[in-house]
Amino acid sequence: MPLTSRVNEFAKVNEPEIIDIDNDELKNTYTDRVLSAARGYTTYLSKDGSFYGIGQYMDKSASIYNRVRLIETNWVRDHSGYKITNENASEFYAYSDDIFSCRVTLKETLMRPGYQDHVENIDVILYWHKVNGQYLIYE
Repeated sequence: MPLTSRVNEFAKVNEPEIIDIDNDELKNTYTDRVLSAARGYTTYLSKDGSFYGIGQYMDKSASIYNRVRLIETNWVRDHSGYKITNENASEFYAYSDDIFSCRVTLKETLMRPGYQDHVENIDVILYWHKVNGQYLIYE
């Protein structure tokens, strides 16, 4: 079987089918939560926040929870402060009543006195599913 066919077959089995593209109800309801999670993730990785900032938005039983919790952050340059700008949550796709994904973009600037500021442009797709009535990140 050609590689393209195998990839397409894998996607059919492992990717949920989108039932609603750019779902306005999800966007209106969950944008603040999604952006708060993205800010928590960003500040945790730059050592400006604790794991709780992102951990509270994650499904503790999902593999991503430990991957993020144990991620190495010693590579972060010393800095005196940070700012997050250009936050946007878009492309809310519903896969079922209990699963959705969305794209998050933002810019984080780490201020480094005496040096050029370090800028990170974040562009990530987060997958959320409902656990005990609350949406949590599972991938």
